[in-house]
Amino acid sequence: MNAEQFLSLIQREKREIEQELIKRRPWHNAAVDLLAAIMRREDAKYFMESPVKMVASYSTVVRSPMWLSKVHTKLHAYEYSEPHAFLRDMRLIFENCYLFHDAPNGSKELIKAAAVLEIEFEHQAVAARLDEAANTTEIRKLWVNLDKNLRTKASQTIMMRYNESVASIKNEATRKRLLLFLKDHMHSKGGVRSEGATSRLPPPRAARDSAHIDDNGHVEFHEAPVEKLPQNEHRYTVDFVPMRSAEAQDDDEDPYED
Repeated sequence: MNAEQFLSLIQREKREIEQELIKRRPWHNAAVDLLAAIMRREDAKYFMESPVKMVASYSTVVRSPMWLSKVHTKLHAYEYSEPHAFLRDMRLIFENCYLFHDAPNGSKELIKAAAVLEIEFEHQAVAARLDEAANTTEIRKLWVNLDKNLRTKASQTIMMRYNESVASIKNEATRKRLLLFLKDHMHSKGGVRSEGATSRLPPPRAARDSAHIDDNGHVEFHEAPVEKLPQNEHRYTVDFVPMRSAEAQDDDEDPYED
């Protein structure tokens, strides 16, 4: 056995040891169960195979494609050394769907399917202790200090995606994305990011004025004319969602209640 063969043998044994250690970690079994539950859902059929093979222009818009069968292969090959790597790839599937389809010629059906699947995934990830629940107290604190135009962008791109008829924060997917958005923009001074800055959120689809939280913790939205959107966002389709009555808003539970 020469030196090259010996080195290859050592590297192979090292990988086998690492895989065995990962296999014995409690989070790995929890991740396997979570992925299996997600893949059994009806909406998962849209995200099972590589979208690059099905849509010619996909790779020109999405730089890091990800799909469920690929996550399944990586998970069972013990390529994830820690749970956050698994969670990151799962979230990338939904992220890519919103990025590609949240456009005038995009598929609203796939956006809805991704939102439904993401809500279930985030809920189960917290239940399986693969991730912590979003801190609602921190969300309140950051929201109050957020720039008015950024509040509009947050309400357009996050809150209304997951529940277009109720202006509230009632699921883990909404909370996680809103908290991420707030942390990314907590030091921002302008209404939108500067040209060339990357955003983790797709362009908005509904025109709304700034949302605010009242003394009872409810998130309220106010309709606004299209011209209040930043100039670089005028090119997107605008869909108005009717406001609810005051009586309906009074009946709402605390939107931040876990």
